[in-house]
Amino acid sequence: MAKGARYAGIAAPGVAFINLLNGSRSVPTGGTPTTSIQGSIGQSILHNSSSIYNNVPNTYSESPAAITIAVIFVPAAAFSGHNFLFSTVSGSVTGTTVGFLSGQPEIYNNSSDHVFSSIPALSVGVPYFIVYSLGNIGQNVIVLNLYSGNIKTQSLANTVPGTPGSTWSIGYNGDSDNAYISAVAYSVNGLSLIQILNWAKSPWDYWFPPSSIYPPNFRLRNIPNNKAFAFTLPLGFM
Repeated sequence: MAKGARYAGIAAPGVAFINLLNGSRSVPTGGTPTTSIQGSIGQSILHNSSSIYNNVPNTYSESPAAITIAVIFVPAAAFSGHNFLFSTVSGSVTGTTVGFLSGQPEIYNNSSDHVFSSIPALSVGVPYFIVYSLGNIGQNVIVLNLYSGNIKTQSLANTVPGTPGSTWSIGYNGDSDNAYISAVAYSVNGLSLIQILNWAKSPWDYWFPPSSIYPPNFRLRNIPNNKAFAFTLPLGFM
């Protein structure tokens, strides 16, 4: 895992996410999310109300010049209006918030909306891997259909990430995510479109690296989150 990795959350049994980098659990807020086993992506959590989300403590003091956010999820229903998946400032769009606007990927950054309108709306019940990256490499988004392998991409002009808050959120209070979320990644490294497309060949490798990269019995959660990692994923992911 590269030094830029800040969060590697997976849905845990119950209603919280576990950060594989340090073993910490997110805090369900505003109500009780819905938990589900989605056959294609496993354990998942749905924040099916605009007031329900999961808070994640931010233990870093930084204003990154570039960030990457990735999510593995299944749309629970047709997206309508804003449906946010992850925000670097819990309860606010003053940082960087990613999700969808009327079914198309969007980055809501520093209270400014950036919609990737060339990417068609997603299908309900289909598993997807989506990556949003922005900063010194422009704004890049890819959407991978985990059933068909079909990939859609779009790039927009660069924008500087908003300053993160003391907590991040999975889901967002104000707009429900409308998605069964299985895994979330957050990094303070920006990725080029080529790097993201290479990552899309093995989406789960960020959360569950293959044994050829890590030694036997290695566990990400056993490494303190303030230590530099001795290992890196191919192409310097994250």
